[in-house]
Amino acid sequence: MMPSSPVNPATFRDRRNLALARWSEFAAPLLKVAARVSCPGRPTPPASWRRGILVGAHHIGDVLYNTASLPALVEAFPECEWHFLAKPPATEVLANNPFIKSCVESLDSLGPVDVAICYNSGGYWRDLVGVTRRGIPNRVGYIHKGFSALATYPVPISYPQPYPAYFRDLVAQLAGRAADWPLRPRVYPAARDAEKADAIWTEAGMGEKPVVACFLTSRQASGVWPARKFAETVAYLEADESHQAVLCGTAGEAELLEKLKTEFGLRALLLAGKLNLLSLACFLRKCAVTLCPDSGPRHLANAVQTPVVFVRNFAVGKIETGAYCETEIDAAPDLERVPPPAQEQAFELLQPEAVAELVRRQVASKERG
Repeated sequence: MMPSSPVNPATFRDRRNLALARWSEFAAPLLKVAARVSCPGRPTPPASWRRGILVGAHHIGDVLYNTASLPALVEAFPECEWHFLAKPPATEVLANNPFIKSCVESLDSLGPVDVAICYNSGGYWRDLVGVTRRGIPNRVGYIHKGFSALATYPVPISYPQPYPAYFRDLVAQLAGRAADWPLRPRVYPAARDAEKADAIWTEAGMGEKPVVACFLTSRQASGVWPARKFAETVAYLEADESHQAVLCGTAGEAELLEKLKTEFGLRALLLAGKLNLLSLACFLRKCAVTLCPDSGPRHLANAVQTPVVFVRNFAVGKIETGAYCETEIDAAPDLERVPPPAQEQAFELLQPEAVAELVRRQVASKERG
């Protein structure tokens, strides 16, 4: 590796990817030539940008937690309209967002673009390749995983930090200001979203007891505390009959949730698939606490300032995926990057009864507040 290489080995878990990143720096002169061929237009000063696109992850949570920094981006570039590259259902959480002009599902569906911000702190290099091939002349991106030759506005990374802080740092560096704003996500439900949540709330007879919204599943295939453990947690929570638990999820999860409800003898109401994402945000705002894995609902609850007890993924870094809002608690033990063969044993270190007690404390804390 050349002494001037920006590649940071500490950010890699796969040695093959590290080798690819180092190769990209050796090949930087060739990549620069390729970029000039794809992008005949020269980079322009940020003050001249009028149309930009944000390119990165497509999952609900990843999109949500980065919304905290959109106001600062628009404030720094008031003459530039910003579009977001995202696919459903992640686009639902960006509905009515005043800082975004539109959501598009592909780069080709948008006309001429002045600048692309590749904000994914992990796989940004794939996005840099894509926007370079698209011919976008101004390309903002990290460089710690190589391919620095493709970024016309390279951004150093401060590693490790909570994931939402990476985009905050990127925007702050681009804007030339301190990264000092809160990391709480932002959503903008419409009146019809609140009305739908109110209707479900009334229909279910909520209100007499503190309501705990419970999400038992995650899209992540590895490192996730099992759904049965979450169900057992709900059973402990229901033992004193002082809370009303609600099992939430997608329509596709309803059968599994019904099975777990029966297996653990839960009294919890089943509301899977009855609310879209912004209606769900309105519903969570009315709840005392949200219990969930590290998934989209965690960030949705953070957006509406409902206290959260979540179990961090055991297979990833604890700083990056740990708590980033003062209203949430990470219930996972002090473990990280646990390989699949050791995960079952690691899961046993977290007792459902202890997680239920954390939920009770959050409910009590909110009631005092």
